[in-house]
Amino acid sequence: MKNIIKKVSITGATVLGSVCMVVSGVVGVASADSIDLTGPYSLNRISRHVDINRIVDNRNNVVVRNNSVQTARSGDAIVTHNTRGGDAFTGNARNENITSTHVGISNGIGGAGFGGDYGGGCGSSCGGGCGGGCGGGYGGDSIHFTGPGSENKIESSYRNTSLVTNTNNVAVDNNNLQYATSGNAIVSGNTFGGSALTGDAVNTNRTSTDVNIVNR
Repeated sequence: MKNIIKKVSITGATVLGSVCMVVSGVVGVASADSIDLTGPYSLNRISRHVDINRIVDNRNNVVVRNNSVQTARSGDAIVTHNTRGGDAFTGNARNENITSTHVGISNGIGGAGFGGDYGGGCGSSCGGGCGGGCGGGYGGDSIHFTGPGSENKIESSYRNTSLVTNTNNVAVDNNNLQYATSGNAIVSGNTFGGSALTGDAVNTNRTSTDVNIVNR
């Protein structure tokens, strides 16, 4: 007499991710099996095989471009052709640019969980009669009360294979073009001329770039 129970559970996951991706697998196997009350010289076997394959491909392409073009010019101050000319003042010309860029990417894959206790296997042979039998395996698989001369076996195997490939491409380009010109202060052609003052020309640029990529 042969009493054979075979359980095969195969879970496969193939994932192609971009920018941000998290994958986790949880594998469940059917509940426990039991063989009992078999006749003499019977072959009693419970087999379980679990194979988990995960392939994860993370591809992150980040391109940051910051472009700033600014022009500032104060007007002309002209005092001319007067008997008494006053002062000529021209104002300030100022450019200011502040840029802040933050890119954060985290790619990960969680471990595949396997619930319950998973035994490595059990084997026994009974000569004059077998009362206790064989217990263990996954989730309490058991073989009990088999006849004399019986072969009892519980087999279980578990394989977990993961392949993770991370490809990160980051390009940051910051361009800042500024022009600042103060105007002309002209005092001319006057009997009595005043002062001529021209203002400041100021350019200010602040750039902060932070790229953080974590692959697990």
